[in-house]
Amino acid sequence: MSDLPVPLLDPRDAAVVLSELLARRPAYLPEWGAAEGDLGRAVLEIFTRQMQTLIARLNRAPGKNRLAFLDALGINLIPADAARAPVVFQSIPGGGEGRARYRAGVRGRRHH
Repeated sequence: MSDLPVPLLDPRDAAVVLSELLARRPAYLPEWGAAEGDLGRAVLEIFTRQMQTLIARLNRAPGKNRLAFLDALGINLIPADAARAPVVFQSIPGGGEGRARYRAGVRGRRHH
């Protein structure tokens, strides 16, 4: 897949959504104070959490759409494969001149 960044459709988090709702409150409900611990404030905070979930799902949509588009074109992702790397062992001075042989697929251990 390409290295194009997936755009954020809505960058707001829960705190921003709550502050926007509280800023709009006077125009719609001027008599409501929206104090901390108020029942109406609790409803706003619940709504804010629901909006945060919806925004997170919305922001995942571009990546999912790109995968669906590539799938429609018949382009598949490369399946996962084990990593391979050449390894070179050097003998320790005074450790003998013999050669050690290892068969393919031998797993090494990392020493700290």
